[in-house]
Amino acid sequence: MRRYFPTIRQFLPLVAFVLGACLLSYFAGFVARQFELYPYEQLKQAQRFAKHWKSELGFEPTKLLVPAEDPDRRDFVTYAEERLAPGNVLISGLISDDRSLFGVGLFRRDGTRVHYWPVDASKLVEGNDNRTVFDVFLHGLAVRRDGTLFANFDGPQGAMRVSPCGDVEWAVLNDAHHAVIIDYKEQIWMPLKGNAFGVVDASTGKILKSVEIVRDVIVPHKLHGHFDLRSPKRELDPEFKSGRARLNMGLHTNDIEIVSPALAAASPVFEAGDAIVSLRDINTIFAFNPDTLEPRWWQTGPWHRQHDPDLQPDGKIAVFDNAMGKGTSRILESDPVSRKVTVLFEGSEDVPLYSWQRGKHQVLENRNLLITSSQEGRVIEVSPDGDLLWEYNLIFDRDRNGLVNKAIILPESYFDDGVLDCRGH
Repeated sequence: MRRYFPTIRQFLPLVAFVLGACLLSYFAGFVARQFELYPYEQLKQAQRFAKHWKSELGFEPTKLLVPAEDPDRRDFVTYAEERLAPGNVLISGLISDDRSLFGVGLFRRDGTRVHYWPVDASKLVEGNDNRTVFDVFLHGLAVRRDGTLFANFDGPQGAMRVSPCGDVEWAVLNDAHHAVIIDYKEQIWMPLKGNAFGVVDASTGKILKSVEIVRDVIVPHKLHGHFDLRSPKRELDPEFKSGRARLNMGLHTNDIEIVSPALAAASPVFEAGDAIVSLRDINTIFAFNPDTLEPRWWQTGPWHRQHDPDLQPDGKIAVFDNAMGKGTSRILESDPVSRKVTVLFEGSEDVPLYSWQRGKHQVLENRNLLITSSQEGRVIEVSPDGDLLWEYNLIFDRDRNGLVNKAIILPESYFDDGVLDCRGH
């Protein structure tokens, strides 16, 4: 029997159909992603599950783990004890025990644990079928002298108060995220959803007062160009006031500091009560008065995707420069008067430092730097000359560290006498 072989011409309709179907599928996927239409959310969930299936199924917190360079690393290592700043180190992150996935430990430099607070993030996801504790990241943290912790979280955004002995006194979904600051008046400040900052009630977690950076400060003072404020073709202000403007303003507010009277006394720029905030997505440090809403000062760069601007006793501002995409993070210091920026420390081959996101620092009294490299799961103390004096690795297994969200040196006398004694608890 003669065999029949189709010609190339006869294949063309089928080829055209397949190519057309592929192009249509691509276009449909582009539109779905661009406008978040069905099945955008379903595809997004499937992608997340494929990447973090161990976390989604509750086996291990893969979203909170980072690669470690040295399989033989140790958790606490001291290189020059005589050069360390005095005090104990408070560390928070994926520090687990049988009560909680997250925790906060107070340690001596040799690793001896002085106290531990479990931070039970499951209280924030109770009743939420789409979230587990492995979806939550402990982010902001502050501790009072009476041993009470205040923390906030990403995924979902909320806050928590924890007693000195680890009891969750309240846990609320209040849109707080990234940082917790206790100011000189004992008010608790946190960044909030939508380019805002707020004062949180210490007794309940409710928002007592909030300031929205764009609406309340930037637009009323006509600082649109300084902050790259964009809008539709229609004139901005009428649209903004009527609530219809769609502003392209991804500020990503990730930190706030309230200037104390002592720091204000040394500064020719800032007054007591001023707020210094980090606007990560526009590489800007911005200061304003949260009561009068008057802008005080701002500076853009040379930091890139920065965190944790801290006003120092000499009136300068130290900043954790993530330097995303550059491979090496830095600690910079800006003089608010001259705007001159100097490098206090930069990662090197001998002392690596690169946290492309997150990260914190503390300038210590002897001018040493305590640096939290979150994306390395590591904390280091370095001298003013850049020598590595001490380090901590939050070891999860041979090849991975857990994320560290914050480390800070506290005086040994910081806590009220007896508040951390939970033996009868």
